[in-house]
Amino acid sequence: MGTIGRVAEHREKSQMLGDFLREISVLTLVFFPLETYLRGTLDWSTFMLTVIFAGAFLFYGMILEGKEGL
Repeated sequence: MGTIGRVAEHREKSQMLGDFLREISVLTLVFFPLETYLRGTLDWSTFMLTVIFAGAFLFYGMILEGKEGL
């Protein structure tokens, strides 16, 4: 059968979860402030809380991607 039909890369659960957390952090950082701005409820405390949570997701996602397994 050759390489057709095989998975190109086997990834651990921790790597997939880390990748998910990194992607969710970027989406949160972009879309949550945009949504609150369009509603007219964006203030500095909301923005800073969003940055803190997105940074935490990004940091934890980077740690998980470096691990071999959960």
